[in-house]
Amino acid sequence: MSKAAPDDRYRQILDDRGIFNPAWLCIDGKEGAPLPAPNGVDSYIQRRIRSGFESIDCSHVVTGKVGTSGPEGVRVDMSPPMELARLPERLETLGGDALITAPDLSAAVVISSLGYMLAAGSKDFMRATVIGVDWARERFEYYASYHREHPVELLALSRQYAPRKRSWRTVSEVAPGSAASEQLQLMEDLLRGRIDGSHFARQWFRVRSQGLKEGEMLRIAFEHLLNQVFYELDDRYAIDPSTREEGDMTEEELKEFVQHIHTEIHKL
Repeated sequence: MSKAAPDDRYRQILDDRGIFNPAWLCIDGKEGAPLPAPNGVDSYIQRRIRSGFESIDCSHVVTGKVGTSGPEGVRVDMSPPMELARLPERLETLGGDALITAPDLSAAVVISSLGYMLAAGSKDFMRATVIGVDWARERFEYYASYHREHPVELLALSRQYAPRKRSWRTVSEVAPGSAASEQLQLMEDLLRGRIDGSHFARQWFRVRSQGLKEGEMLRIAFEHLLNQVFYELDDRYAIDPSTREEGDMTEEELKEFVQHIHTEIHKL
């Protein structure tokens, strides 16, 4: 029986540096983004990978150990498709550098011993894997600039996958018509007595969901303050006054809290 030819389709996915081939990324308009992986393939990275492939109904993946092969650049010893559920045990045998791809090559993940994971695929795949492409790229840029090991390689990767848009740091940077601008207006309307707490809460939940769906990006401090409003409304405020219980936030307490958040946001 003749020996099966080696699976060299990885050459379509990777360039000679072991990162994604631009020609492959152009097929079907794939998006790509890196994620920090300073601890290798830990449980968080495993969840992200699994979520990505599940989002495109990919029950099997092709895996391979990435190594160097002289003038040919990288070489990947690809294995036959395996069940996605078995991926964690497979990753343990592959070591620090690995390629994981859908059998049809529509999506892929590179794991690097330099301390990162690189993912590429459709919008659905990327949303499940890295949450937001530009969000991930911006945070990786920060990670690369402060990582003590392999700074040259990580900075080069962050430049190749630079964010196409950046997160808003202050009120003045928020785009008109965005969900964040609506949230700021809701706070103004509540504090000036134009709307009551119930209307504020209903609209806050709606607008927040809209912002998440559209992938709006806020710097950590800004995002944290807006999230505090959501948590308070979700935990302590009863939209229907008739269901309000002892310990729930009153209308006056809600205004005081929103005033505090409003003031802190304008200090940024």
